[in-house]
Amino acid sequence: MDFKLTEEQKSLKSEFETFFKEEMRHAPAEYGSGGMEGMYATDQGNAFHREVAGKLGQKGWLSRAWPKEYGGQDAPMVEQMIFNEAKDYFRAPGVDIFGLGMFAPTLLIGANEEQKQRLLAPIARGEVMYCQGWSEPNAGSDLAGLKTTAIKDGDHYVVNGQKVWTTGAHRADCMFLLARTDPSQKRNGGLSVFHLNMDLPGIEVRPIHYMDGSHLYNEVFFNDVRIPEIDRIGPENEG
Repeated sequence: MDFKLTEEQKSLKSEFETFFKEEMRHAPAEYGSGGMEGMYATDQGNAFHREVAGKLGQKGWLSRAWPKEYGGQDAPMVEQMIFNEAKDYFRAPGVDIFGLGMFAPTLLIGANEEQKQRLLAPIARGEVMYCQGWSEPNAGSDLAGLKTTAIKDGDHYVVNGQKVWTTGAHRADCMFLLARTDPSQKRNGGLSVFHLNMDLPGIEVRPIHYMDGSHLYNEVFFNDVRIPEIDRIGPENEG
């Protein structure tokens, strides 16, 4: 098996590298050495992250490996790997590891057609940033022990509870949330996945500060937050 890049792949690699090299010339000092601190800790770093994301979205690079009907190019996965390598070499921002890296694949597999059409396009364009509503004070790595509830009320779910260590919640437009829709079930039973906007009434984001006053992580509190039923991803209780 020949693991060498084809001439076309080499050209694509060069195009990616040229783009990121030029963009990083304009990185603000506050972006520092990049990573999550660079993207989330300061206003300037976050603005740079979003600016680069928009440019990547315009080029169609964020979703190259997606199906064409959802804004992708049906590109082979090796092209995604080449892109990732170039971005990481230059420690560049612009890729939302939560929305693009985690939630979009979930939507492609488990969402209905209306949800795919509505939610995937803004992610592909780099217009929306996500955070991950998973960990809780008494259920971090033990995710099946979470206690945040989402109780059905008509065509909405009413969410109450708390998440913690939520990276970038203070910068995010949206969250993908795991909550307990059937409290009578134990462990991984009775859990459901939701998409929600971070500006919904009843959501409070509190920072968890570093010693220098900056922060990446947050506590997120839900007080009777109403999520439309159309924003539940996949079957109820099968999250």
